[in-house]
Amino acid sequence: MNYRITSEQTYPLADFVRIMDGHHPRLQPTLNEVAAKLPGSITITSIHYDYSSTDLHNQPVQMSSLMLVMLDGGKLKGDHLWLENRATQSSDSNVPTHMWNIGEVHVLRHGVLVSPDLMGMGTSIGRPVCYLCGKLAARCTVDAVIAAQMILLQHYHLTEAPLPVLNSGHSQGGFDALAVHR
Repeated sequence: MNYRITSEQTYPLADFVRIMDGHHPRLQPTLNEVAAKLPGSITITSIHYDYSSTDLHNQPVQMSSLMLVMLDGGKLKGDHLWLENRATQSSDSNVPTHMWNIGEVHVLRHGVLVSPDLMGMGTSIGRPVCYLCGKLAARCTVDAVIAAQMILLQHYHLTEAPLPVLNSGHSQGGFDALAVHR
């Protein structure tokens, strides 16, 4: 599996909660409740990565994804990978999957969150709104999970691999989550 980490940033738990509060104030009570049960040594690392996949004609396509990893004292914390499928409908480079979004609260409960950019390459410029959906989204999303598992193995010392995957999504992402399940 070919992947390339394009950015990586680590946040102390309190900073992560503060950032999420700024983007989604309605999550704050739940986020604070979950965060209060976690040790103060927790950090959240945000990893953007590109990976190779194929389209329905078996032609190569470059994709990108966001992964959040919860660490405790530098060690991976959590025993699941939460897959958050989203349909990004942006017409510029500020694609929602590469920004803080409502699904990121799941990293505090599951340890790892992966959110593929279903538009590809971190931007939807020049692409139709639903560029990847159904079988194509499923194929590229499975490749995002494989790349994430490889990153966890090679950079975060995951010893019991692969992590079990919990699959979710809503709207177009819900349709894509069902396609991944199938």
